[in-house]
Amino acid sequence: MDKRAICVLAMVAAFLNCRVGGQNEAELDKAIAVLKSQPKAEMSESEIRADMELREKAFNTIESAGEPGAKRLEAELAGLTGAPKQKAFFQLAAADLIWRIRGLESAAQVAELWTHIEHPRVAEATFMTAFEAARKQDVQAVPLMRFSLAATDAEAFLPVHSMAIPWPQTAEILWGACGQPCLAQLRVIFQETTNPAEAAAATYVLSRTLDPEVLPRIRQMASSGKGIDRLEAIRALGWYGHPDDFESLRAGLKAKDRDTQFKSLFALIDFGDTRAMPDIMPFLESSDEEIKKEATFACTYLPTSDSINWLLKQAALKENAEDWRIQEQLAGFCEELGIEKDAFTKLPVEQRDKLISDAPRLREESYKLKAGERPVSHAQFVEQVQEWTSQGRMPESVSREVHAAATPDDIPLLIALKSRLYHRLSDECFYETRVVDDIVKRLGRSRYRKQVGTTAQAEPPGK
Repeated sequence: MDKRAICVLAMVAAFLNCRVGGQNEAELDKAIAVLKSQPKAEMSESEIRADMELREKAFNTIESAGEPGAKRLEAELAGLTGAPKQKAFFQLAAADLIWRIRGLESAAQVAELWTHIEHPRVAEATFMTAFEAARKQDVQAVPLMRFSLAATDAEAFLPVHSMAIPWPQTAEILWGACGQPCLAQLRVIFQETTNPAEAAAATYVLSRTLDPEVLPRIRQMASSGKGIDRLEAIRALGWYGHPDDFESLRAGLKAKDRDTQFKSLFALIDFGDTRAMPDIMPFLESSDEEIKKEATFACTYLPTSDSINWLLKQAALKENAEDWRIQEQLAGFCEELGIEKDAFTKLPVEQRDKLISDAPRLREESYKLKAGERPVSHAQFVEQVQEWTSQGRMPESVSREVHAAATPDDIPLLIALKSRLYHRLSDECFYETRVVDDIVKRLGRSRYRKQVGTTAQAEPPGK
């Protein structure tokens, strides 16, 4: 079974809405036979549509039979023979139908059925079923969500939006959609698992909540982890941005292996301390395009005189005249400063350096109320977030008044909002969840950091 066949099943599973009356044994036999049949390796568009319609009808027949249909599927699975890849399509379909018939009470059973499917893309094919379960926001869904937690090479394909979502973002969507009930279970998994990939995915998800209780374990993984768990922990330390972790991340740039260097670079950009830029500058000459790209991005995110001057020189080179990444990055930085790019380049060096040193402060002021702006009350903030939550959508940017009214105690409220945003599972919802992530990150950091955004030196409050 190839990836197209998996996608056919995913599309059928995503669009099952029809219901028909009770089914007799002959109809069940016919439906089972359809699901056991193998889709052809090569099909035209019309053949794909016809095959989908046939399989959808078979799905509906078995689903409408209810519990007798589920029992029949269990019997067929018990006696199933053949090569693993030949059995996989029916195993996936049968597990999905058992879930549809029995609901959450079958979650553990269905997850167990999935473990017996020998196919490299089983995590991809089961994502939508796990997502449907996650949307119910019930801890009974945890076995289905945990199934793909360690599937590092899998990506979820959303046929409706033609989107592919890689790991560990797949885990963030599932556990994020379930929200607080399942996140509590994920914390337990995170503390107890011995699977590095599970620990890595859990780190990615939990770090987005700025949960202080998991930070010690993340630090331990960043220090003594052996593989992907260590790398994801390094990235998470950048997201937390705790002043105590700056030097360890900085030291990661000098590691001998490329992956540690890259994750440390990525983390330091998230961390937002411009003291890292002198150590990042050598990576601007890296032959590794991915590392060089991140280092180039750091030039304006962690602006220093040296990094901006390097970017100006690159933008002036003839071969970079049409490189939109460099040109737009520089233009965007100048916009933050309130000056046109051409005017900025013509400034005397002293004036230019003064503007560069002011960049972190100007960036931070964009979150603060200006003279004459009236703050919203905390009660109004809570009411607004609750309204967005009930609607399952929010603006792609929020006002300074909203930022000013929020407190760290509101993080659970914002996590509940993010959960409902994920229920839409579209490209638009991802823009909105990033807004929530930004607010949560700033609120979480405010517990232990004086300047929560880009700064010349991350310090504890009161210093």
